[in-house]
Amino acid sequence: MFILRLLLIFFLTYLTFRVLKIILSFPPKKQEDSVSFPKNSNILEDEMVKDPICNTYITKKGAITTRMNGKTFYFCSKECREKFMERG
Repeated sequence: MFILRLLLIFFLTYLTFRVLKIILSFPPKKQEDSVSFPKNSNILEDEMVKDPICNTYITKKGAITTRMNGKTFYFCSKECREKFMERG
């Protein structure tokens, strides 16, 4: 009876050791779910502006521009810029 208990304790100890070894061998989780941008990235620095004709928002870098009376206007398309110029 003593030998069976000893074997059972040995087996449970070995099993616990194996489980802990497997759990601890996994590499730490990478945070792939979060989005990060390089520090020198201009993605978040580009300002959003509103097209005065169709009221859509576009980035300054992607906008079509025109200057009137010292003021810059931003448009989403050439058509919106042409409508604006007709109103002039």
